Amino acid sequence: MFIKINSNKGQALVEMSIMGIIILFIAGVLLSYLQQTRDQQYVQMESFRRGLAYASMFPIIDAGIGAGASVDYSVTRNKRYVDLSNNYRKGEPQTVSASSSIYWAVPKVGLSSWNLAVYRVNEDENPINLASLFGGIDILSDSDIGQYISFSMENIDSAATSTFRELKEKNEDSDKISTTRRSALNEEITTTIYSAFRPRIPIDTDDDTEAALTEWLEGQLGQEFNVRIPEWVVAQRLYRKADGQYGYSSLVPAGSEVVRGRAWETQH
Repeated sequence: MFIKINSNKGQALVEMSIMGIIILFIAGVLLSYLQQTRDQQYVQMESFRRGLAYASMFPIIDAGIGAGASVDYSVTRNKRYVDLSNNYRKGEPQTVSASSSIYWAVPKVGLSSWNLAVYRVNEDENPINLASLFGGIDILSDSDIGQYISFSMENIDSAATSTFRELKEKNEDSDKISTTRRSALNEEITTTIYSAFRPRIPIDTDDDTEAALTEWLEGQLGQEFNVRIPEWVVAQRLYRKADGQYGYSSLVPAGSEVVRGRAWETQH
């Protein structure tokens, strides 16, 4: 009877250990999912707020054209999430992105609003007044041309290079054991944003007219339709913010490292 009771207790301990591991694993997966979902929602709201600020405060060169603008605002952020299976405080890289289209304009009667495309990658931002693409003439607001053309971001490509170093050191004397653990992470991400012009020709247009109109529009643009253009290339390096979070910026010098670690002592 004594052996049987001990056997039951041992089995219960094993079952509780296995169940505890499963619960911790499920909790970790759930927390990771919630963090990524939270970041995705934050970036979506950020793209709307920043786009609205641009649209409502856009300065007009010619005061007679009206106020405000139509803005397409895109945000891309590189994140590093806690990963217990990875190296010491290295983290797991992830990318979240979102975009919003905002129209907040009061154009002059008979004219269309100005068009802006704004790209934000981490801490860097690149606003493009589409009029600047055509020598100061807002071709997308031209009633003869703009009605047949659309301009949009086509793709985002990222390439990352990183180096990681980890240090473990333990010193022991007669009184205590001193332990130091430190990691150094260097990472550079180069992001390329591609855009393209596309035709917006009415669906009931016959083939000959469509071909002639497409050729004329491409001549006005000086650019073929449906061709990806590398609109913006930005190289950013990893750094650590004042609140302890990771960030990426083109202002960070090349070769910079994020060093993290701790030291502790254990008395004999």
